[in-house]
Amino acid sequence: MTGTRRVAVWDMDEVLANLRDVLCERLSPVFGVEADWRAWTDYSVLYRHFTREPQPFIDAMVSERVIEHCAPEPHAGEALADLAARGYRNVIVTARAWHPAAEAVSWEWLERHGMAASVERLIAVPPFASKTGAIASLGPVDLYVEDSAHHLDAAMGDGLVDRGVIVDRPWNAGWPGRARALRVSSLGTIAAEADARRGA
Repeated sequence: MTGTRRVAVWDMDEVLANLRDVLCERLSPVFGVEADWRAWTDYSVLYRHFTREPQPFIDAMVSERVIEHCAPEPHAGEALADLAARGYRNVIVTARAWHPAAEAVSWEWLERHGMAASVERLIAVPPFASKTGAIASLGPVDLYVEDSAHHLDAAMGDGLVDRGVIVDRPWNAGWPGRARALRVSSLGTIAAEADARRGA
């Protein structure tokens, strides 16, 4: 049975967890800036919205416990549970390996917000690294949900993913899209839209 189940890969930050609000709230006073994520057009070098070097930013994220304090995105738990009920294996691939306890902290967060039962596996990759190696290790992936157009393009371009979903954020507003990928503004629509487009 397990071998026939479809695989859905999810990013965590800005897809399941709202990191942007916590970053602006907790790190703006640390670095003496007035960060506003609504103006961010580049998320790949996130630290530059706060400071010039990545290490002080990473240190501040750990000390300020930003990922521990994230709120869930609306409908995140429902979307995971809905896909699991439709026969998907939900796997999270997140660039949280900058945190010394990335996987443990992330699982604790999933448990706290009632999502852990719908997730089969969580893989943390280093910041600035490609996610394609982790995704390739899963075998055929039916669905990939991301906010980063760069990561989605890489996985789909390498033929690792059948269908992609980009979650609408300011930093992906200029993404031109691609075949077999859809843009959503709400996680609540993912399961129905994904199944509706299956085989399209």
